[in-house]
Amino acid sequence: MVGILLIISTSIVFAACGGEYSSGDWDVTSSVSCSDETITLDGNLSIHDGGNLIFDNITLEVNGNTDGIYGINVLSGGNLSVQNSNITNGNTVAAEFFFIVYDGSNFNMSSSYLSECGWSGTQGKRGLEINTNDSYVNANNFTNNFDGIYIYSDKNTISGNNVTHNNGKCIILDDAHNNTISNNTIGYCNEGIHLIASNENIIFNNTITKCDEGLQLEYSNNTLILYNTLIGPNVVQGIWISSSKNNNIIRNTIIDNTNIPGIQLDSNSYNNLIYDNSVINNDVGIYLDSSYENMIFGNNLSLNLVAGIKLSSSYNNSIHNNTLTHEVDAISLTSCDNNTLNNNEIDNSSRAVFLRDSDNNYITDSNITNGRSYDIYLRGTGDNIFLNSTFNKSSIEFYAGSTGSITVKWYLDLYVNDTLGNNMSSTNVSLWDVTTNLIFSELTDSTGWINKKNITEYVESISGKTYHTNYTINVTKIGYDTDSSSLNITKSIIKIVTLSDTTAPTLSLSLSDSSIKKSGSILISCSATDSQSGISSNSLTITKPSGESVSHNCNSYFTDTISTGTYTVTYSATDIDGNYATRSTTFSVTSSTDYGGVLL
Repeated sequence: MVGILLIISTSIVFAACGGEYSSGDWDVTSSVSCSDETITLDGNLSIHDGGNLIFDNITLEVNGNTDGIYGINVLSGGNLSVQNSNITNGNTVAAEFFFIVYDGSNFNMSSSYLSECGWSGTQGKRGLEINTNDSYVNANNFTNNFDGIYIYSDKNTISGNNVTHNNGKCIILDDAHNNTISNNTIGYCNEGIHLIASNENIIFNNTITKCDEGLQLEYSNNTLILYNTLIGPNVVQGIWISSSKNNNIIRNTIIDNTNIPGIQLDSNSYNNLIYDNSVINNDVGIYLDSSYENMIFGNNLSLNLVAGIKLSSSYNNSIHNNTLTHEVDAISLTSCDNNTLNNNEIDNSSRAVFLRDSDNNYITDSNITNGRSYDIYLRGTGDNIFLNSTFNKSSIEFYAGSTGSITVKWYLDLYVNDTLGNNMSSTNVSLWDVTTNLIFSELTDSTGWINKKNITEYVESISGKTYHTNYTINVTKIGYDTDSSSLNITKSIIKIVTLSDTTAPTLSLSLSDSSIKKSGSILISCSATDSQSGISSNSLTITKPSGESVSHNCNSYFTDTISTGTYTVTYSATDIDGNYATRSTTFSVTSSTDYGGVLL
């Protein structure tokens, strides 16, 4: 008898998510909520139009055996909400999956983990790819993916995430606008935050460390980069702005990138603002290459290994109100023209200002102290101006064969008043240099001032200094004396000139009669005017026929006429500036009295 043993093998399939999924592809077309379990996905998860999937405290294992065979699709009209969950790969650790959020869908992810997502830098294979608007991704961990978060859409909020140790890029915006990337911790990836052709975005309060490139903008405009911290070493760049305009880089901290610039603008970037950043211990603090019309304002730079602020082939930039300490070259310009460097404080640097083949740059209102080698170092061609800037005038070096020069200038402000302290308008001010060249001739305005002037002290080249000081200055106005003086211009000067008038007062003197009878009275009218300085004193005297002189008041009657003869009336006045005028006239007193036809 032959016995036959029949063994029937069966596999038991457990349904997940309340029976919504068991195996193969999972298509969500209605509202499904899953919580507190582990789901092994042996196919593609697709949320279709009208589908609404919620994961809460879910571990989703995408169990493919090769890269990209399985993944997650949030299709147009579909909704996916992930919270307190973990999405990763399955049994085959080396097999990565895709995660694509399509345009027109809704997506939110918070307090969750995503790992082992994406396997190349090609679209559809990168990692979490967001193509829809208004997504909210908050307080998640993105680790060991190819790219962390790749955004192709607008108005998304990426906040409070930990995006580290990804193989490619951490957070990327590609043709994505009006997004907010804030409060994320980013590190150990190829690129920290990278914007490509993306405008009107906010990058706020992120910490980026140990990435090949920290924060990069390419062809991206109107971005606010505020309160971010970039800690080295980063390999290529800290903050890198390329072919971009109208971006504001404000109050960021960039430190310890010893092989790269802390902030770099290049490739015709223009009209960007770099304001109030702390840039410490980098290769170059702030570097502009082939960029123009940018403003570098109010930054604090120190201990950068090559230069604090460096410009190359850049023009019409404004570098204002920066503090630079302990630099090698504090400010370095190579092949740069028409830049303005204003009100910068430079202390304890090897070379405070380095100029090479650069022309018509203005260094104004700046202060250079404690230079270790040279305050100013010039190499090659170009003529540059130092205006109202203090430095050691003996600490200027020219490289051998250099044909350029520096011109040292100072401000001249001049005010004219009269002896009463009144503003004197329309007063001519003329200035001649040491070789009698007329520098300017102009009239004061209604306030008594001339326009502020920039006056040359000397021009220095490799062959030495050519002095333009001492100057001769004349201040003139008709009716006033001339003030002529010598000015030795070695610093900025405010000169106050007081002119005295030279015109005597104008007098008026008249009598009511030319002849009166004895013991009669006569009205004496007199006045004095002075349109410049004013009347200081005046007097009226009457000399009698006896030779006695008496004082009298103007515009009153004189009655002391008991003596006959000729009386002389003299009126005089002195103005405040000492100019004197006098005027005289006479009248006669007669004794004619008729007594019965007898003339006595």
